Amino acid sequence: MRFIGYHIRKVNKEQPKAVPSPVGWNPCLVKTLGQVAHLICNGNWSPGIFKHQYRKQANFMSADFVALDFDSGEVTIDEARSIWEGCSHIIGTTSSHTPAKHKFRVILTLEKRIKKSEDYKATVSSISKRYGADVSVADSARFFFPCREIVSISSGDLQEIIEPEIERQKFPVREPNTLVIPSKILRSLTYEVVPVGERNNWCYGVGADLSLAGYSFDDIMARVLASPTYQDGSPPVREIARAIKNGMNKTMEGRGGTEEKSTN
Repeated sequence: MRFIGYHIRKVNKEQPKAVPSPVGWNPCLVKTLGQVAHLICNGNWSPGIFKHQYRKQANFMSADFVALDFDSGEVTIDEARSIWEGCSHIIGTTSSHTPAKHKFRVILTLEKRIKKSEDYKATVSSISKRYGADVSVADSARFFFPCREIVSISSGDLQEIIEPEIERQKFPVREPNTLVIPSKILRSLTYEVVPVGERNNWCYGVGADLSLAGYSFDDIMARVLASPTYQDGSPPVREIARAIKNGMNKTMEGRGGTEEKSTN
C-alpha cells in the first residue's frame, strides 16, 4: 500500500495560491500512478504523511513518493522525460509553466517507504542537485499546489533512498592539564535543541565552561554554531558571540586574567 498526503479542504478557485492550513492533511491510499496524478491535479498535496494530520517536519511519519520542483526554466520537460525514462514517475506542469519557460514537478515512486525526515531530505536534496531541481523544497513537510496538467506518467524502476552522510564533528584538541568538559555541556552541544528565549543564557554558560576547559573563543563559536540549536539561525551570530564573550569574561575575572581576543 502507498499513500500521499492530501489536504481535505478544496482549493479556493478565487485564491488558488492561498497557503493551506497545516492541519487537515489526510493520508490518501493510492493503488496506481493514475490515482496519484488525479490527486495532485485537484488539490494541495504533499508526499509526506503526518502525525495527527498536522503538517510539520516534527510530525513526519513516512513517504512513499518524493517530489522534485523544476522552477528555473533551465531544464525542459523533454529532458526530464529522458532522465526518468524507464522509471516510475509522474511529470506535471505548474500554474506558471509556459512553452518558453518550462516549470514542472516530477514525482518518483520510492523502492521502499521512507520513515525518517532526514532520509527524505537527503534523497530529495541529492536528486535535485544532480538534475538541477530546486533544493529548497527538500524538507519533509513541503506541500505543493495543484499541477495544471500531467505531461508524462510511466511505471518502471523505483527510486532508491539516499541516506544522509554522517559528518563527524571535529572537536578542538584539549590541551593537557585542563579541566574536563562537563558532560551536560557536551550533550547539549551534540544532541539537544535549546528553546528560543533560553539560548543567550545557554551561550553564556557554554562560553564560561569551555573557556575554563581551555578552549578559545573561535573554538567555542565553532561548537555552538555546529550544534543542533543553531541550525535555524536564531539568534543572530553577533548575539551568540556577545553571550559567549560575556561568559568567557566571567571565567577570566575569576582567574584574574583577561579575555583572549578572537580572530576575525
